Amino acid sequence: LPEESTGGTDLAETGAVDFDDFMREVPSLSISDNGRGDKRIVMRGVSATGSGTVGLYFDEIVMTGSALGDDGGRQPHIKLFDMDRIEVLRGPQGTTFGSSSLSGTIRWLPRTPEYGKFSGEVGARATVLKESDSTGYQYDGVINVPLGDRVAVRLAGLHVTIPGYIDGRFGEDLDEEDTNAVRAMLGWRITDELEFSFLTMYQKTDLAGRTSFSTANLDLPASPTLNGQSFPTRYYTSDQTRPSRDEDIAMYSGKLVYSKDWGTITAASSLFDRDSGFARDAGAAAEILSVGRLHADSDGISLLQNPQHFRIRSSELRFSSDWSGPLQILLGVYNDNEDRKGGSRWASVDPATGVEGIDSVVFLHRLEATHVDEQAVFREVAWNVTDRLSATAGLRWFDFEVSQDASRVVDHVQPLHSNENEDAETPLSDGRIAELLS
Repeated sequence: LPEESTGGTDLAETGAVDFDDFMREVPSLSISDNGRGDKRIVMRGVSATGSGTVGLYFDEIVMTGSALGDDGGRQPHIKLFDMDRIEVLRGPQGTTFGSSSLSGTIRWLPRTPEYGKFSGEVGARATVLKESDSTGYQYDGVINVPLGDRVAVRLAGLHVTIPGYIDGRFGEDLDEEDTNAVRAMLGWRITDELEFSFLTMYQKTDLAGRTSFSTANLDLPASPTLNGQSFPTRYYTSDQTRPSRDEDIAMYSGKLVYSKDWGTITAASSLFDRDSGFARDAGAAAEILSVGRLHADSDGISLLQNPQHFRIRSSELRFSSDWSGPLQILLGVYNDNEDRKGGSRWASVDPATGVEGIDSVVFLHRLEATHVDEQAVFREVAWNVTDRLSATAGLRWFDFEVSQDASRVVDHVQPLHSNENEDAETPLSDGRIAELLS
């Protein structure tokens, strides 16, 4: 049984929308927070660079993997709506849940379709945030439609706007978040002992600015609003451009469950796909390399992009016993394939517009691709010595292969066009770029 489990009714009554709203109720659970969509869940104080140490599952969908890269520890931020419960299992959970479960595992379990019952509900909520000049709101709804006695479909959706509170030279409440999510589930009770289910979910998040602010007055002579003076508000970012973030998450899973008095056999397969787009703040070095102009569009949004794409395909077959005696077992096999791609591009821009053109010089172009193949066999034996004392022994064998390809082009790209009457532009040396960036 999970060490901590919170039901969907409790989540709704407390107004929980994000996992942050729930995690405060769980001892030894915390979040290393670098802003919405850029967080690392920490359990029992165990954390590490690279991949996360807490495994995340949405029903049977694996949401955290073992692939290396810049995005390895940035865990997905799924909105809570139409949930059955959330389970928190303190670690180590590597025997059952494998990699990324060193300190524990968290499972989001949505409500499943109800057979023979038509139902629905809608909700609305307003949010007022201290230090914010705007009001947040949320709309959500769910409908359960039976298609006969043995088939049912459940549809749920949500739109939420979380107000920002950080101001900057480009306006107020720059860290406002907009998220849209929709989920569909199909349940088919083939027989009284065999049931098939299918789940698909899509979530899109847009974050207008970075959730960080300066804590000390800075000398910003280039600022059109500060000019080296004190910050106008308590929460003020000194970014010279507008960092932004957008994220698309798509999930699919199919599950077949065979239940008998002696135990349950479960076969599940899933796909988790996550696209993240980051716009990094263009600082002083970017201004120098851009020939006097920051990498930004007319609205001040940074053009220094750092996209990341993560996909994990997983399959599992397991048996869990339900014997009448004190001995219980869990047996299973597991396979996953992970792909992670990312990169960044840094080029000169037009001094008049701040936009990269056909004559731009590429100072840095980086690409990275990582692939992981994993196969595992696991088993666990539990012996209930008394009603209050039990002993558990587990074993997991796995074969783990990682391949990584990376390329980096630094200051080797000439302008695409040049004027014959003008001297060709000379690329900066690696040493000069390092000097500018230091």
